[in-house]
Amino acid sequence: MALYKMAREQLANSLQELVDEELKKFKSKLTYVKLKKRINNIPKGKIIDADSEDLAEILVQHYGSDYAVKVVLKVLKKIDQRSLAEILHHEIKGESIR
Repeated sequence: MALYKMAREQLANSLQELVDEELKKFKSKLTYVKLKKRINNIPKGKIIDADSEDLAEILVQHYGSDYAVKVVLKVLKKIDQRSLAEILHHEIKGESIR
């Protein structure tokens, strides 16, 4: 449970750094990003109106804590948010760089 909560909070914090247009782009990429076999993308209707907090919750519920982080890192890189992905990566590893 602690890992779930920690992942959700760190994902929410990262997603809050995105401005509205970037969050919209993130959600769009999220619905069709290539995932591991047998893992389905989150349907667009489920995330279209979600804010960063809700989206983080949906991601962790849908993918589980570990894979949700991997998906977010992948999508952040695809929308040219590499520095934010790098920060999230270090925070998940327990290395604060903010």
